[in-house]
Amino acid sequence: MKQQTDQTNLLQIFKQKIDQAYQELSQAYSKQPQQSSLLLPQDYLDVMEEVAKLDGVEIRTEESFGKTILWAHGNTFAYRDEMKALGFSWDRDLMQWRYPYQYKPEPKKGK
Repeated sequence: MKQQTDQTNLLQIFKQKIDQAYQELSQAYSKQPQQSSLLLPQDYLDVMEEVAKLDGVEIRTEESFGKTILWAHGNTFAYRDEMKALGFSWDRDLMQWRYPYQYKPEPKKGK
């Protein structure tokens, strides 16, 4: 009986230590400045909101050469006119819609 009580006490102490460590880690994490992994211009957010209304269409983001590209896939055939109106172009190699329509490189400095 005493051994069972000792084990129960040890488990309670162990649980308290885990809870305490979790709370400390949570507090430390919440004190760190949180940054969004994606800081998108408003036009991207507007396009993503419109695509979210299209049934069966999924959207993902990709960083490429410092630029964010939106890719839409899924049941897009039914919404091809809407996709074009939003500024997407069809990438036939990847079989997905791409936004923005064209990649506009930054002008080179000093030229």
